[in-house]
Amino acid sequence: MWPVSSKHGGNKRLALIKNVIEDSYYVEHSTVFRRINIIENNLEVRFFDRMPNGYALSEAGDVAMRRAKSIDDEINGFTRELVGKDLCLEGIIRVTAPEGVSLQFLQPMFTTFLKANPDIQIDLVVTGSTLQLSR
Repeated sequence: MWPVSSKHGGNKRLALIKNVIEDSYYVEHSTVFRRINIIENNLEVRFFDRMPNGYALSEAGDVAMRRAKSIDDEINGFTRELVGKDLCLEGIIRVTAPEGVSLQFLQPMFTTFLKANPDIQIDLVVTGSTLQLSR
C-alpha cells in the first residue's frame, strides 16, 4: 500500500487509480509509478507531486483526471446508446388465427405489445382455413 497525501481534498481519486491499476492488472505499485514516470517524461508534464509523506495529484494531474472522466462518461454513454438501438424491436410480424381467437384474445394483447414496441407492425390474418405450418 502506498501513502496518499491529503492535498487536493483527501485525494480519493489517487487511491481509486491505485486500486484500479493494482487490482485489475495485478501489478506492484512500483510498476505503476514506473509507468507513470514514463508517461510524464514523454508528455513533459507532472501528474503527481512527490512529497515525503506520499503522492498527490498536481494541477495537471487533476485536469487529466477530469478529462479522463469526461471521456469515460462519453464512451459509456455512446456504448449505452448503441446497445439500446440494438434492443429496439422493429419490423413486421404476421399472425394467422381463427376469428374467435383473434378478436377475443389476440387483439388486446397486440394493443399492449404495440404500445411498448412502436416500430413493430402486426399483420393479423383472420381465417377459418387450415394452414400448412411446415412451409
